[in-house]
Amino acid sequence: MGKDIKFTDVLLTWEGSLESYAADDPDLEARVRITLGDTYLGLGLYSQALAHFQRARDLREGILDREHPDYLEAVDRVARVLRRTGEAERALVMLQQVAAIQARTLPPDHPKRLFTDIGLAATHLELARFDEALALSRHAYDLLSPNPEAHPLLTYDAAEILAAVYARMGKLEPAAELQETGIRAQRQLFGPGHARVLLTMQNLAGTRIRQRRFRDAGDLYGKISEQRARLLGENHPYTLSSRHGLVVALNGLEQWADAWVMARDVLERQTEVLGDDHPQTLSTRATLAIIAGSVEHYEECFKIFKSLLDTYERKGWTGQKPYLRALNNYGHFLSKAGRADDAETVLKKALDLKTRQYGPQDLTTIMTQITLGQVLLKAARLEKAEKWFVEAASLLRASHPNRKNRLAECLTGYGICLLKMNRPGEAEAPLLEALTLVDPASSEAGEIRRNLVQVYTTLNMPDKAELYRDETKPNE
Repeated sequence: MGKDIKFTDVLLTWEGSLESYAADDPDLEARVRITLGDTYLGLGLYSQALAHFQRARDLREGILDREHPDYLEAVDRVARVLRRTGEAERALVMLQQVAAIQARTLPPDHPKRLFTDIGLAATHLELARFDEALALSRHAYDLLSPNPEAHPLLTYDAAEILAAVYARMGKLEPAAELQETGIRAQRQLFGPGHARVLLTMQNLAGTRIRQRRFRDAGDLYGKISEQRARLLGENHPYTLSSRHGLVVALNGLEQWADAWVMARDVLERQTEVLGDDHPQTLSTRATLAIIAGSVEHYEECFKIFKSLLDTYERKGWTGQKPYLRALNNYGHFLSKAGRADDAETVLKKALDLKTRQYGPQDLTTIMTQITLGQVLLKAARLEKAEKWFVEAASLLRASHPNRKNRLAECLTGYGICLLKMNRPGEAEAPLLEALTLVDPASSEAGEIRRNLVQVYTTLNMPDKAELYRDETKPNE
C-alpha cells in the first residue's frame, strides 16, 4: 500500500497560501474558507471545518448586514458542524435564528429557506424530536419533489433526511422505498456512477442493515466500494467508508474471518490517510472489537473497547453517538463473558448519558434498557430484569409502535423472567403476544414456543404444551 494520497496535506498547502492571496479581500477569503470547511466536513474533520466556518462568519459579519444571505450561509455552516459534534442544542438555536430571518425576507419555497428547513430537520432528528423532524423534512420534500430537476441536490437532501427520520422512527419500509426511488431518479439525472447516487445507495445499505437484510446490504456496499475505488482510488475516505459498511454486513452474516481481515485492512488505510483519532478510524476499531467479541476473543475485544473509550473521553466526545454505542456494545460483551457486575455498571452509565442526551423515549435509550434486562436475566437477577423489560415495553408501545421486533424482545424477556420466578400463569400472556410479533419460522419464534411449552407443562396443561412442542419441531 503506497502513500500516494494525503488529503490533509493538500488542504494544509492550500490553507498556507490563503492569507497571501486573499489578505486584502475578506469576501474572497470567506468564500475560500467556506469551500475548505465543506471539504473538511466531508472528510469528517470537524474541528478544522468549524475553524474555517467560524472565520468565514466573522469575516462576513464585518462586511455584511446580519440578514444578508451570505452571512446566514456562514452561520448555517457553523451550525452543521455543531450538530455533528454533540452540540445539537446550540445548532438548533442558530438555525432557528436563520429561519426567522428568512421567514421575513424570503418566500416559503425559496431554496435557501428549504435548505435551512432541511438542516433544522436533521438537528431535531439528532435530538430525537421526531415530530418536528418529520414535519420539516416532509414539508421540504413535498415542495421540492414535484420538480426535482429545478433543485436536484436540495431535493435529494430532503429525501435523505426524510428517509433518516422514517428509519429512526422504526418505519424502515418507507425509508427504503424513498431511498430506492431516489436512486432511480438520480441515476437518470446524474448517471449511475455519480457521487449522489452512491451516497443514496450507501444510505439504503444502512437501512438494510437495520432490517437485518445483511446479504442485500453487503451486495450494495460491494458495488459502492468497487465504483468508488475505480473513481476515487482505494485509499479515498469514501471508498474506505463503504468498505467498512461491507465489514458490518459480513459480521451480520457471521462471516467473521472475512470480516476481520477486511476490517484490519480498512483500519490500516484509514489510519494512514485520516489518522488514529478520526471518527471513521474509530468506527472501524469499534467494529473490530465487535467481531472479536462475536467469536469470543474477549481479551482482544475488551482491549480494543477500553482503548476506544479512552480516546473518546480524552477528546471530549462522551456525548456523541459513537461513544454511547461503544459503551452499549462493551456492556453486551462483558455480559457474554460472564462479567455481569461490570456489564451492569457500563450499561447504566450508557443509559444515564442517553437519557440526558436524547430523552427516555429515544429508541437507542430504550434499546439500552432492553440490553440491561437481558444482562440481568442472564445473571438471574430476575426482579431487576423484570423492571427494565416492563419499562422498555411501555416506552416502545407509546413511542415506537412499529418496532415490533424490539417489543417482542421485551415481552420474551419479561415472560422468561416470570417463568423463572415461578409465575407461569403471568408469563403466558407476554409470551403469546411476543409470538404474534415475530416471523413464525425465525429462531426467536422457536425460543418463544419452547418457553410456552414450559409454561403449559408447569400449569399442567399437556394439550397446550404439546401444541407448541409440535410447532417447534421444524425449527429444531
